[in-house]
Amino acid sequence: MSSRHNKPHRFDADLPELTTSERDQPTPGPDDRAMRELQRGSEAIVRLATQAHAAVARERRSRRASRAPIARNAADVYDRPDR
Repeated sequence: MSSRHNKPHRFDADLPELTTSERDQPTPGPDDRAMRELQRGSEAIVRLATQAHAAVARERRSRRASRAPIARNAADVYDRPDR
């Protein structure tokens, strides 16, 4: 490791204290209603995407489960000695 990594970090005691950003605590204003509607819309989109993802996963599992017996039956038919 180079010597520059071993230097102690000095912090200026005169710096202002960090506070929460305006994004974390917005001030109420004319855009407040629009922002709430956007938030609800975003939550609905995430909820729908989650439901769609779960539905696709269920469908894939169902297809796999239905293929297994068909594959076993086909193997039984083609593995018979009389063929």
